[in-house]
Amino acid sequence: MADITIYGHILGIRYTEHNVIVSVSEFQKGYRKKNGELVNDSVYTYVVGFANFFKAYIADHFDKGMLVKVKGTILPFAKNKNGETIEGYTINGQTINLASYPSNSSIKENKLLKESQSHAVGTPNLSEFEKEDF
Repeated sequence: MADITIYGHILGIRYTEHNVIVSVSEFQKGYRKKNGELVNDSVYTYVVGFANFFKAYIADHFDKGMLVKVKGTILPFAKNKNGETIEGYTINGQTINLASYPSNSSIKENKLLKESQSHAVGTPNLSEFEKEDF
């Protein structure tokens, strides 16, 4: 089995008798190839199955449209309603957490942090510190 991490928005949540099925969409920004060909933006949709004990947690904390980070394992096959192995993939969810949007000013914040750490703090003067105050 291989691990997978999906960072996207919840499209829908379906509760079944034995598990919870969460559909998550992930956006990929388009780009231009070296040969000049333009690749358009695309949206990938993943269907993640969670065990039955996730029902209450997902029902209480998650809803359609929320940005989430899902960790799970991916299997290189799928099964149809009759239990036969078919071409596709299966994602078994391990964790689901709310995700935060990246800050617009994160580059500026990181630059300020670096600048504040680069200044010399100085060297302590132990003899002056140990002198009597009065």
